[in-house]
Amino acid sequence: MAEDPVMTSAQMLRALDYIEAVWALDVVAMDRLEQQGEPIRFLLADVLGLLVTSVSVAVSAAEKGLPEGHTALATALTTGVREWAESAQPDALGRGNSNPAAYRTASAGIARTIGRFLLEAVGGEPGDLTGRLQHFRTAWTD
Repeated sequence: MAEDPVMTSAQMLRALDYIEAVWALDVVAMDRLEQQGEPIRFLLADVLGLLVTSVSVAVSAAEKGLPEGHTALATALTTGVREWAESAQPDALGRGNSNPAAYRTASAGIARTIGRFLLEAVGGEPGDLTGRLQHFRTAWTD
């Protein structure tokens, strides 16, 4: 897998907030988070890389190694999402290329991908994305 990105706690929490806002269809929160700092789609791609690494470490420790093909699948997933973030085109919503929200289709799609990954790969109550995100929030704020 590629080298893990370096993120600040504020960047991680912003990305996790965005994932939650997308999941809740909270357009106001999405707008607010898209306007802060670097493009959210790049943060989300970095977050996915860190989450995949964290899950891989946990699985490897629990099962005394990773299942065959896991590393290749993880690399394909994280590389594909990174390429999606880099090649995203502005949405045709008349917002203009300089508006961070112009890339909402890519950003929200990446956020939904992360949400689905967490719901499948991290234990918890069925459908409880907020609970799964809380584990990572706690890890990044302690």
